[in-house]
Amino acid sequence: MSVKEPADNKIDYWVKEYVKIKPKYKAYCKKLQDLLEPLMRQNSINCSITGRVKDEESFVDKIKRKNYTLPLEENTDFVGLRIVPYNLKDIDKICEFLNQEFEIDVERSRDTRLELEPNQLGYLAIQYVVSLINKRAILPEWKDYSEIVAEIQIRTALHDVWATIEHILQYKSEVELPRQSKRRLFRLAGLIEIIDEEFSRLFVDYEKLKEEVARKIEENNLSIPINGLTLEEYVLSSPTVKEILDIAKKTGLEEIFPIYKSYEELAFVCEKSGLSFISDLDDKLKNDIKPQSDNFFKNLIDKYKEPHKTIYASKQMLLTLTILGLNQEEFSKSENISILVQRFELGKRFLKNIFNAGKIFEVMSAFDL
Repeated sequence: MSVKEPADNKIDYWVKEYVKIKPKYKAYCKKLQDLLEPLMRQNSINCSITGRVKDEESFVDKIKRKNYTLPLEENTDFVGLRIVPYNLKDIDKICEFLNQEFEIDVERSRDTRLELEPNQLGYLAIQYVVSLINKRAILPEWKDYSEIVAEIQIRTALHDVWATIEHILQYKSEVELPRQSKRRLFRLAGLIEIIDEEFSRLFVDYEKLKEEVARKIEENNLSIPINGLTLEEYVLSSPTVKEILDIAKKTGLEEIFPIYKSYEELAFVCEKSGLSFISDLDDKLKNDIKPQSDNFFKNLIDKYKEPHKTIYASKQMLLTLTILGLNQEEFSKSENISILVQRFELGKRFLKNIFNAGKIFEVMSAFDL
């Protein structure tokens, strides 16, 4: 015997009630994102976090599919968040943080990694049904949301793509997939699982390489080639860099910690300056750049400083600009300036001011201003 669907008039009533409280769910969704994003950054987890509030059409569809009798109480995904890490190994770390920050409804949560048999392939993800832990729920800014449950999905970037395509083909399509097409879809899931694991191994190798580079720099063994990784480790740990940045700060230039760190500009400037190894850069900074940096920063401040306003730049950008401004004729060629303007999106007028701050007036003919 088929299960009787809820009457349309009841569904209309529930939808109207949901519309009344939907703004509260939207506010809660935003607060959860604002809570989780810095938490992930602080723990060095590279991921994206998206949130959504269920729309009315999806709500109606779910009432019918699940045959809810009290849908406003039974449905758990009015508020949904998705955390998509790029490293497979970060998934367990994310789960650990969520268990610390929320009450997890174990009965209504799922971990498909534990559900698939060894000979099965498919979607791998964790889906938590969560509510606020008591110590947060009693806070004034959170107490209005203490009774709301939300769903948080955690899956890798590759499985996120697969799940999205699978959802379109299996559930959104009006035509059912043939058996062979379904098989191909799930074979792809197996490939994605392998690729995820291989990427994870690459991340492990990268971290080991970082540790090796950091150890060499700590031992003052600086005969290592310049690249993005070695520059990052050097900039973060070099006493000479710290001294130059301290000089910049005293003149009014503040450093920031960029969310997306790029050392491409600094690597390019090093290359064009004839610096191939970290030892070359270290000598250049100690002997040429640092002694002139105070005047350079003061001149730069004179051109840009507004009253009661601080100028911000990342560590690597401050070093890039300082080497640019003080490294004489290496950047006087128009093709180098063209690369800085086009590839790194540094404005010509901005570069002109950088060179002027370094008193390199002979390069001005390279600027078409």
